[in-house]
Amino acid sequence: MALGKSAWNERVKLLANLFQSIATTSIGVGILAPLAAYMYNPTSIRPSVNLGLAMAFAALGAAVCHLAAHLVLGSLRE
Repeated sequence: MALGKSAWNERVKLLANLFQSIATTSIGVGILAPLAAYMYNPTSIRPSVNLGLAMAFAALGAAVCHLAAHLVLGSLRE
């Protein structure tokens, strides 16, 4: 059974929303949480190359998920 246009569009929007939620969570957990931990208790976390790389990978992952959401939205039917 083929999906109607409205059902297809809603599924596409849900998938794009999933990617966008993953991107937002990556920024919150991978970037903002370590920064907040360092700001509120600088002795608990020592800035290191590993922390910087982890934050960079979180930013890269967020960007990739955001772009994936844009690509998925390109398949909406009119």
